[in-house]
Amino acid sequence: MRSWRGPAILSFGSRPFLLAAVVWAAVAMGFWIGARSGAIDLPSRFDPVT
Repeated sequence: MRSWRGPAILSFGSRPFLLAAVVWAAVAMGFWIGARSGAIDLPSRFDPVT
C-alpha cells in the first residue's frame, strides 16, 4: 500500500462526507433556531417544531 501524500482530510473516502455532514448539521441547527425564534421565515409546509 502506498503512503498518501495529499491532504489528511482526503486520506480516507469517508472523511469529506463526514466534514460535509458536520457543516450541514451546524447550518441546519442555525436555520432551525432562527425559524423557531421567529427571526427567519423558511418556506415549508410544516411548523418549526415538526
